[in-house]
Amino acid sequence: MSHEQALGQCRDFIARKLPMVETVKTPSTAAAAKALLDNPPDCAAICSSICATLFDGLEILFNGIQNERSNFTRFFIIAYSQFTELPPVMTSNRHFKGLIRMSVPPPQAVEPESNRARGVVEYLKLLDAFTTRIDRRPALDTTPFSSIYFIEVQGNKANGTTFNSWALELEQVTSRINCAGGDASLLGVW
Repeated sequence: MSHEQALGQCRDFIARKLPMVETVKTPSTAAAAKALLDNPPDCAAICSSICATLFDGLEILFNGIQNERSNFTRFFIIAYSQFTELPPVMTSNRHFKGLIRMSVPPPQAVEPESNRARGVVEYLKLLDAFTTRIDRRPALDTTPFSSIYFIEVQGNKANGTTFNSWALELEQVTSRINCAGGDASLLGVW
């Protein structure tokens, strides 16, 4: 059982190791894991490894069963508020993370008195946080060669940082970028 996308991404493994099984589509990979609790013991699910922690009694039988070794999906936990309490299993990581969306103005859009446009690197320096990932995507506006950056940053719990202080720090980071002429917003904190 799994979401149809996961079944497709793992079809080679299924054909090679489980050629006689019937595949069952579920609304999500987590729904497949949860469904195991109410199904016979000869059922299995393709899902994230965290499901073995979230649902008592489940075990990981195989890892890395996707068709493409370089193919991986990043999953996120979302809620209505960044202050939603997570179960202890979800908060045991040593780091907080945050996701910031940022765009920089093209050189012709900069005020004349600023002398020159800031490059994306100068805005990244304003983050003053450990950056773990940067994804660049073309902006959907009419300005040629403009980009949107999705920046994942990390804070360390070991230095006494709390979730709320980390969220506040990221709000201040986006404010610094905006005050310097960039366009940044905080998309999420975990």
